[in-house]
Amino acid sequence: MTRKLRVWQRLRHNLGLKLLALLIGFVLWGLISHQPLVEVGLRIPVEYRNVPANLEVSSEQSPILHVRLRGPAALVRRASRADVIAALDLSDATPGVRSYPLASHVIHAPYGLEVVNVWPDRLQLSFERSLSKLVDISPRITGTPASGLRLSGFTVFPRQVRIIGPASHVNGIDQVFTDPFSIAGLTSTATLRVGLAAPDPQVRIVGADNARITIDVAARR
Repeated sequence: MTRKLRVWQRLRHNLGLKLLALLIGFVLWGLISHQPLVEVGLRIPVEYRNVPANLEVSSEQSPILHVRLRGPAALVRRASRADVIAALDLSDATPGVRSYPLASHVIHAPYGLEVVNVWPDRLQLSFERSLSKLVDISPRITGTPASGLRLSGFTVFPRQVRIIGPASHVNGIDQVFTDPFSIAGLTSTATLRVGLAAPDPQVRIVGADNARITIDVAARR
């Protein structure tokens, strides 16, 4: 069987359905293309892509872009924040402060919609070397045991957890706290699993998201 014959056979397979789908596509596009053009404004968060492994974006706030789209009314009405992506390529980033131009090339919008404006038109980001280190886990205990008892001690497992983030942020952290938990009315030794709270929005906890805390109580003297 020749190559041309095989191609022809593939084209003929379900030919009626293929032609019907093509016809429907032309009809729908014709309906949409004749609709009036309208505009809509959306607030879109910026996604950072291809950040070098040894760097961190140390800017305090995640930027929000105001994006204006234009297109047929039916497409614009269906557009939402989830359909529009602002992706900034940071593969060439180096330590320090850098300004990136923002234009339609960083906005990925649904087919048929045109990006007519992006504000702000530039974004300034700060980059720092990434730093990782182990820090102690400290339980945040509230309340008191049952009458006649006192908190006599506690153990934490694991004792330490690793954090990672911009060097200037990580350097100032020597412990990670658990989420607050109460021992009010406790009558005997208890073991709890408690979440860990990141001490800084720029710093991430890796390898664990909770700790096992064993609380010991004893009679008051």
